[in-house]
Amino acid sequence: MRRSDKKIHNRKDLELIFHKAQVCRLGLCDEEVPYIVPVHFGYLDGCLYIHSASTGKKIDLLKKNPKVCFEIDIDYRIHDSTIPCDFSTSYQSIIGFGTATIVTNDKEKRHALEILIDHYASGKTYEFSKEKVKRVAIIKITIEHMTGKRSKK
Repeated sequence: MRRSDKKIHNRKDLELIFHKAQVCRLGLCDEEVPYIVPVHFGYLDGCLYIHSASTGKKIDLLKKNPKVCFEIDIDYRIHDSTIPCDFSTSYQSIIGFGTATIVTNDKEKRHALEILIDHYASGKTYEFSKEKVKRVAIIKITIEHMTGKRSKK
């Protein structure tokens, strides 16, 4: 990171970003061309959990290459200026890298779905039918490295 003064060092601050964020941008490898897709997610114990259809481009690419990157940001705000090159932005963000696996065990899928639900509807509980659990794909990303950055005006 070029600006070390903006680096987020505290693990609790990084986890707060995960818990406040609504969207994760997932970067996948499509041979020579990158592919980025916004996804809903849940985070727990150094892993991201992503809900997905069981077929499609994202799943196809992960089967070819499970290495991924991701970006999450919160508190994004533009600060304008009367001088064009003096515009600035405040935000908090995480960029990370990891390895994705497709969860196949129904019990693990249910647990991942609970993590996702808790992220977006904390405190609520839901029953997941056997049919829905079988149909859904859960992508688990084990985070291998990440950096956080905070820019304030």
